[in-house]
Amino acid sequence: MTSNRSLCELLVDHEEMLEQLYTEYARRFNSHGEFWTQLSLEEQDHAQRIQQLAEFIKKGAAKIDKEQVTIDAVKISMKYINEQIVRSRSGELTLINALSITYQIEKALIDGQIDEVFKGYTQEARSFIRELGGILLEHYRFVEQEYRQHQRFA
Repeated sequence: MTSNRSLCELLVDHEEMLEQLYTEYARRFNSHGEFWTQLSLEEQDHAQRIQQLAEFIKKGAAKIDKEQVTIDAVKISMKYINEQIVRSRSGELTLINALSITYQIEKALIDGQIDEVFKGYTQEARSFIRELGGILLEHYRFVEQEYRQHQRFA
């Protein structure tokens, strides 16, 4: 149970780091600030929802399948995100670079299929996990649409 909670805490940190990245992109690409700000706010919401999921885990109503997501994988992703924040601050990135990075990060996250990563043992937990999955898929599609739109003009 402790390792599940540690992994949840790390996943919250991951979402908060994505929020920082998107906030940095909003600053860097202010002509598209509304898009990046929306993503940043959605990452705040994701972090809060994962905290709620941690409560289900704490109660034994849900678990994380550690074969689907590992602490090391999350840490590697967080290191990559931090590198992208640094790159953005240095002025190295173009808008299409930032969109491509965002698309790849979000695609990797959604490829994990939330219902395969988190298992609910109660109806309430299963419903919460399904709802979270829908929210994350909608978030991914929003990113994908923006990326595809700009990819055509790059």
